[in-house]
Amino acid sequence: MTVFKRTFLTGWLCFFLLQGSGWAKEIRLGQVVIQPEFTFDLEYNDNVFFEADKTFVNGTREGRSDDFIFTNLPGVRVERPRKKGDLFGFYFNYLGRDEHFLDLEKEDFFAQDLSGGFLLGGPGGRTELEFGGSYSKTKTRAANEFSSNFGPQLTKTDFQGFGELHWEPSQQWKGDIHSNFKESKYSSIALESENFNQVTLGGEVEFHYSPRTYLGIKYDYDNFNYLVQSNVNFDSAINTVFGVFGWRPTPLIELEIFLGFRTQAFRGLPSQNRNDFVYAVLMDYHPTDRTQMRLSVKREIENSSFFAIQTASTISADLDLLQKLGRKWEAEMLFDYKFRDYQLAALDVPGGGVSKVREDHWMQFSFGLTYQVLEWLETKAEYLYRENQSNFDDRDYQNNSANLKFIALFK
Repeated sequence: MTVFKRTFLTGWLCFFLLQGSGWAKEIRLGQVVIQPEFTFDLEYNDNVFFEADKTFVNGTREGRSDDFIFTNLPGVRVERPRKKGDLFGFYFNYLGRDEHFLDLEKEDFFAQDLSGGFLLGGPGGRTELEFGGSYSKTKTRAANEFSSNFGPQLTKTDFQGFGELHWEPSQQWKGDIHSNFKESKYSSIALESENFNQVTLGGEVEFHYSPRTYLGIKYDYDNFNYLVQSNVNFDSAINTVFGVFGWRPTPLIELEIFLGFRTQAFRGLPSQNRNDFVYAVLMDYHPTDRTQMRLSVKREIENSSFFAIQTASTISADLDLLQKLGRKWEAEMLFDYKFRDYQLAALDVPGGGVSKVREDHWMQFSFGLTYQVLEWLETKAEYLYRENQSNFDDRDYQNNSANLKFIALFK
């Protein structure tokens, strides 16, 4: 029997035995809550590595690989909630991802994601200190700008540590100071120039001049360092400041607007320094207790690893609709669109060696139905379509996937 079958059968056998014995619930040890979970995901993907599936002007060909993928996702959350007046609280999350390909067996992988944190309360209940970290080891499919033609999946390890101080000196004033450290590494020597660490320091102050309206200002400083120096990626310092406006005109609508300015200075490459306006508009709308809609529109600047171009500007729009259909059914539809402009010319080798500015139109659509089988068990069927249209032909792809999930959660 394969490792996949052993894992799947053992996991589900444990859940059914626990359900039969009445233990399929969260576990409580005093104020500590333990919530195990297990998901089995069956996926068909018609373009596993997001390949262009075409012959280019220079005669090279990029095909596509389809496969069935079986995934086990065991997880657990351990939490001691910090309630009002408590001195401390903590939480810990673990999620494994045991991924098995029917034909592409060499791509089988076990990924892990761990995160946790502590919360400490200050005197008077108006101050809270939160600190923690996370570790993840994943295998990413080649759907990004520097690995589209590189080959199969890439192993990536991320480590992150953070600290935040929240305080509310009065009912009208709120604020926080935060810091974050992140290190990201790829296993491939060919991509060692993509390994980096990032340090973020920042803060935010909000003034709530009515229960439904607030104004704020937010500032972040990012120090971005690549672990291996190259002539492709350069270290940089980023400053971002936002003015924030929050408004809740009715109990059904919540709106947040962020208007800001971002500067990025590259060490050793001042010709690619960026100074740009950035913004975000976020809306949450609940027309009924069964319907929820989330909408966001953003303009951002992203770091780039496309040739020696350091940044790309993006404009994105995301729409998420959630509808309850009776007591046990739920439907969700998601649409995402992003326009990415690299702004500097690069050589399109597969396209015949023409020099031009890369532009991408990326979109994603998904529709899912969830059914609550039992109090602790639900099943979800989902269809997902992804597409990237680029004027660099080797960056094009279309991807269809269909998933059937069984999700067991003790709660």
